[in-house]
Amino acid sequence: MNDKVTFKDLVMQVDDEQALICVAEIFNDYGQEDTPDSIRPAVTNIFKILRSLEPVQSDLALSVYKGLTEEGYVFYNISGIQYNESAGTNSCYGLETTPWSEWLGMEVSEATLKRLSPAQIVGYSLYEMTYFGADYAR
Repeated sequence: MNDKVTFKDLVMQVDDEQALICVAEIFNDYGQEDTPDSIRPAVTNIFKILRSLEPVQSDLALSVYKGLTEEGYVFYNISGIQYNESAGTNSCYGLETTPWSEWLGMEVSEATLKRLSPAQIVGYSLYEMTYFGADYAR
């Protein structure tokens, strides 16, 4: 039995509205005035695209973290983790320009699954995936 959860698994299970609220949360935390209604058409379209794409296997595991700075500001860290078991090290990579099909094939880290709900993981990741625009064919 394979108990690994991929990002595609979460995209298929999460309701668009749940993820939409989490995307709007990031915008608000970063001082932008986007509301769920203002971003609904874009998020709906992105879900449609993501659900139609075939995942491409990735060597990276998706890590999503929401935290607070010492000054009390919210921050989000969405990255790809590459485990090197022989060296006992992990490397972190930015994912902003990663093709969406590769995002879909990433295993979601166990720590992320314990820390956040599926809607938060997907919603926060959608923000990162579209940081430079909603062009999945990069």
